[in-house]
Amino acid sequence: MPTLTLAGGSRLVYGDSGTGTPLLLVHGSPAEGRAWGRVARHLAPGFRVLTPDLPGYGASDALAAAAAPGTAAMAAAVGALIAAMDEPVWVCGHSYGGNVALHAA
Repeated sequence: MPTLTLAGGSRLVYGDSGTGTPLLLVHGSPAEGRAWGRVARHLAPGFRVLTPDLPGYGASDALAAAAAPGTAAMAAAVGALIAAMDEPVWVCGHSYGGNVALHAA
């Protein structure tokens, strides 16, 4: 799975499938990016589907102890992935992931 190194050195691991406009799907708690698997299969023919494991979930590293805790830190990680795409990105979230997506936007 691809990774993105965040400020502070933590790794953000994410799934990347399909082609087209990037669509970033943010999982809820306590899930991981794989929770979007059944949905992503249907979206990948028309979108580049990105399914990150939020920091501390799945295969992603936990944030450094000095990082701001909570939603702001999760949103900053998602924002870093959005910035790495270097083009407009659709963002969708489920449950806590919706809150993170809103803050990232």
